Amino acid sequence: MFYAGMALILYFAFTPFDTPVVDSTNDKVKHVLAFLFLTCLFSLAYEIRSFFIAAILFMLGAVIEGVQYFLPQHQASFWDMIASDTGIILFLLVKRLSSTCRGPT
Repeated sequence: MFYAGMALILYFAFTPFDTPVVDSTNDKVKHVLAFLFLTCLFSLAYEIRSFFIAAILFMLGAVIEGVQYFLPQHQASFWDMIASDTGIILFLLVKRLSSTCRGPT
């Protein structure tokens, strides 16, 4: 499921669309939600420390923005990368808080 989610995100990241992005705020929300979802799938697929999940997905976000710099139909944006990182951090914070709130079982 993780790889299907990553393939979908990469498809949207690199495919040209005829409709330009009108609202940049909406674009940032899409980045947050996409990477929150991807982080959730990554966390479910692999039982590794949150630090490594974050590092891998932070690099993926940076690579996506780097590739978009060279695509004529896209623009690389520092703020898109920050929005993607925000989605990663939000999921990991919720995961951490939910595990500490549950307590021992």
